[in-house]
Amino acid sequence: MRRLALVRHGETQWALSGKHTGKTDIPLTEKGIEQAQQLKEVFTDFSFEKAFVSPLQRAKKTFLLSGLSIPHEWDEDLYEWDYGDYEGLTSAEIRAKNPSWSLFDQGPPNGETPQEIKARADRMISKALQYSGDVVFFSSGHILRTIASRFLGLPVSFGKHLTLRTGSFSLLGYEHQNAAILLWNEAPTFPC
Repeated sequence: MRRLALVRHGETQWALSGKHTGKTDIPLTEKGIEQAQQLKEVFTDFSFEKAFVSPLQRAKKTFLLSGLSIPHEWDEDLYEWDYGDYEGLTSAEIRAKNPSWSLFDQGPPNGETPQEIKARADRMISKALQYSGDVVFFSSGHILRTIASRFLGLPVSFGKHLTLRTGSFSLLGYEHQNAAILLWNEAPTFPC
């Protein structure tokens, strides 16, 4: 693999309201559809060998609307973090119950632990490394932030220092054989 692109799905109602959306399968909003279509502008400069896509409709639709016509597969390792008891809650609602909570440090009660998401992220990176060309992942914010952390050789907890807006494009690769962030949290012409 030369470079690994990370694409966060377009906007959903829950993303707009700040609700934690793990495996709840909700559609893109109209803005989310526009964000996905505008990714075509970004992808004209790339020739991806393979796409891996979360099976959830928000990621699948983003991929399908992005205009990429390449080999792809739906991969369950790209599901968003399982938020357990915190599914559907905003960060403010969670912190009202647990003021010191940090997803990347603690994980959610009755959900996925940082060690479990680390294992999924590491598996996805291993899958991408099997290719000699550029690879792209379409998924959700927290799993993609975890993948970026692990690609850089950092712990899962580093993900709390990264942000990803909906419909964004990021690029990981190498600088003098060191894993590096080449581009982060970019969106085509769509306003933030």
